[in-house]
Amino acid sequence: MTGANWESTPDGRPGWLQWLLQQGWNLYLCDAVERGRSGWSPVPEVWPQPPLFRTKNEAWQMFRIGPSDGYHQDPQQRQAFGDSRFPLHVFDYFACQWVPRWSGHEAITLSAYHALLDSIGGPCIIIGHSQGGGFALQMAVQRPQSVLAVVALEPSGAPQCADLNHAIPPHLVLWGDHFDQHAVWQDYRSTVANHLAKLRRRGIRVDEIDLPQRGIHGNSHFLMLDNNAQQLLTEVTTWLLTL
Repeated sequence: MTGANWESTPDGRPGWLQWLLQQGWNLYLCDAVERGRSGWSPVPEVWPQPPLFRTKNEAWQMFRIGPSDGYHQDPQQRQAFGDSRFPLHVFDYFACQWVPRWSGHEAITLSAYHALLDSIGGPCIIIGHSQGGGFALQMAVQRPQSVLAVVALEPSGAPQCADLNHAIPPHLVLWGDHFDQHAVWQDYRSTVANHLAKLRRRGIRVDEIDLPQRGIHGNSHFLMLDNNAQQLLTEVTTWLLTL
């Protein structure tokens, strides 16, 4: 995925980027190493492994748009979750945004984010989604002096660290729906929960928004693209203004 996910939704609604700019926030929208505008290095001269490509069938399940057997090449025969908030009629357009990705680039990606924080200069708020949410959690631990707060939308990972003996900024984590349909996401969420529990024991402010527990059902993995994306952004900005 790329920064395009924040610019607009697949069905043409303004993305979180547009809403935040209208509210007066100063933003940096970046693409990770080997994603989107960051470009690629030669393969196999620099990156020895071939890229990975996500299929529509895999995405339908992984992004919790529908059940594991719900994807069909014919859009009319696809089965989504009955309460899905994802704009189903533009799923194929959404797939056109997907880019190849490489495994094993976590270290160089994190290094690039360190360099970005250095270039910004002052402390900032980091908003990340999925793998990017995991990187955001890592940056909060590794560079707490550069981070005012972290907002992680369904992070797919968390730092593996024992040293939390320093000031760490506040965290807000949001979760969508239908985790019971996907064992991989249950594992991801468990990993993140363990990390957040460590932060809480250290007295760090950690807030979680479990949308179904609030009576908000049907959100996919892509909270910022679902049909209630603006409502969710209001939850985020309201939280930020309490800091």
